[in-house]
Amino acid sequence: MHTHLKSVQSKPDKMICYAISDNNKDVLSRETAILPGVFAYNDYREMLKLPELDAVIIATPHDTHKRICVDCLNAGKHVLIEKPLAPSVSECREICAAAEKSGKVLAVGHNERFIPGYAKIKEILDSGELGRIFGARADHYQNFNPREGSWWKSKDKIGGGCVMGSGIHRLDLLRWYIGEVADVKSHSVGVPFRFDGEVLNASVLTFENGAIAEFFCNWGVYRYPVFETLSIFGEEGMVCFDGEKLLKSTRACPELTPVDPGVCPDLIDHFYDCIMNGKKPLVDGYEGSKAVEMVEKIYDAADR
Repeated sequence: MHTHLKSVQSKPDKMICYAISDNNKDVLSRETAILPGVFAYNDYREMLKLPELDAVIIATPHDTHKRICVDCLNAGKHVLIEKPLAPSVSECREICAAAEKSGKVLAVGHNERFIPGYAKIKEILDSGELGRIFGARADHYQNFNPREGSWWKSKDKIGGGCVMGSGIHRLDLLRWYIGEVADVKSHSVGVPFRFDGEVLNASVLTFENGAIAEFFCNWGVYRYPVFETLSIFGEEGMVCFDGEKLLKSTRACPELTPVDPGVCPDLIDHFYDCIMNGKKPLVDGYEGSKAVEMVEKIYDAADR
């Protein structure tokens, strides 16, 4: 909640935080202390009765997403929901149906699409400069060991483990860049003292256009040189981004060359723009559902 509140507060010309809700009274007390005058509720359904409330940001455990999101949409509120849209494709479909019926904006918080380096990769790919894309690699590393009592300990609440928890960001990017996945080969490993779900997953994804991608997500790393990397390989060149440096190499210029990623709107600005100007979210319910579908394919393949 706190991260989203800070982002909203940084845009007073566009939006204000009118009300917050959390079933943890300590969290409410902490946040209201820095937000004088904001309405606070333990039950979000009471908050939804406020006619002045136009939009809601949902940042709750994954297993609550469908219920809360559908309630918000049915109450006539625009919704920005943290990824994943829901922990299963079937629940995603219910949310999408509620969004269509309500006519309100539904945006999913796949924020990596709004990181300038990743947005620039999409621009480069769309230009055709790299030619036919035939391969990719996406990595994610994290030392993730939630405190006792955290919902992140529970496979049921997460909807899995590292793949649903953060790997879904990488999968969303791969699909955005390359297209739909046709086949998956996958293996997972658990480390029970950390949490219930998989701690590591390694998968090979084959896309409908014939490209293949290596996906590697590890939440059991104590220290690693990088947080995550992503590389895309085409017949005419490649790009690689490690979160800081964006590098490109092409047939015409084989040396690795730094690329200025430029700037792009952040997720909250984009959500505001969609509400005010009737634009379609970059990651709407359909896009959010397809990311969850990729996770389900990996889990199905890993169980075999």
